[in-house]
Amino acid sequence: MHGPPPNRTDREIANERLYQLELRIGAAYARQRLGLEKAKQSLANRGRGEGPHVHPENIYSLPAMIRLCLRLTGLYGRAQRNSRRIRLNHNRFFLPHLPEVFEGFRLLHLSDLHVDMDDANLQAVMEA
Repeated sequence: MHGPPPNRTDREIANERLYQLELRIGAAYARQRLGLEKAKQSLANRGRGEGPHVHPENIYSLPAMIRLCLRLTGLYGRAQRNSRRIRLNHNRFFLPHLPEVFEGFRLLHLSDLHVDMDDANLQAVMEA
């Protein structure tokens, strides 16, 4: 009969994680990736209790701060109008070796819509 798994130390968990990464992406890339993650975490932790440093990754209400700054400068309305200005580009491509079955196909590419910021943005996209 098996009992509950023994408590693993942080070091054992880290070694297991490294081993799993090495299996998936190779030893060199695994160590590089973990090093990048450690550096990013160190950067994010900087400024917490170590003086008056402010880092954007530690600001959870950044969108609210941006909105406030835009309102204070009188640019909020302009920013809203810009986010609702939908630009449609039509491009034609001629591909000489395209199979006939694809002749006349159209592709739709949507980018940078900001529909999650305001319902009016979603409405503007649907109308376009």
